[in-house]
Amino acid sequence: MTRLARTAPATEAHRHTLSYALSAAYGAADREYRQMRHLRDRLMRVAWATTVALLVVVAAGTLVPTLFPLCLEGAAAACPAGGATPTAGDVASVAALGMVGAGITAVVAVRRTRPSLSPYRITPALGWLRIPFGGIVAVVGVMVLQAQIVTGFVGLATRQEIAVYALVFGFAQEAVTRLLENRAAVLQDAVGTASGVAVAPAPGDGQQPDRT
Repeated sequence: MTRLARTAPATEAHRHTLSYALSAAYGAADREYRQMRHLRDRLMRVAWATTVALLVVVAAGTLVPTLFPLCLEGAAAACPAGGATPTAGDVASVAALGMVGAGITAVVAVRRTRPSLSPYRITPALGWLRIPFGGIVAVVGVMVLQAQIVTGFVGLATRQEIAVYALVFGFAQEAVTRLLENRAAVLQDAVGTASGVAVAPAPGDGQQPDRT
């Protein structure tokens, strides 16, 4: 396109070639935008489903405190809400701490987000997904540790230990969401390349507008 723009005089064949090149560039940009939109929509659906799942887990744990074994049994009994026996606030406490840990990763993700030409933003959907997913991972992680099925681990004996591990598990969801973020970054780079080809003016257009 640059070579043809500098060719004088411009012919009808040149104009057809430029028109075809622009159409191909815009078509490539449209395909990349569709991929970004589909990824964004899938992330939004997964975020909604994860939020509903977390609400169900918290509601079930509140109604039936013994449903999720988050307390260490025995002489050194300890529960997330501070009691010696399971209470209605145990699951909610662990989920809230996991969401706090996930929120930290969401803030860090915003700081490393690069500008994009795409109108479909992936960062908000990923940030939303991180929060409830961190709560679910925290509940599952603490439950696994308290079940003492990990070799060499005897459980969490204090409320402080439970809180720390809940935060850590909430932060650990980044291992999954970071993969999605990397996938989104690849698509954004492709969109930026296609869009740049589609909208960038050819050198010399400003000085010689009559050639196109």
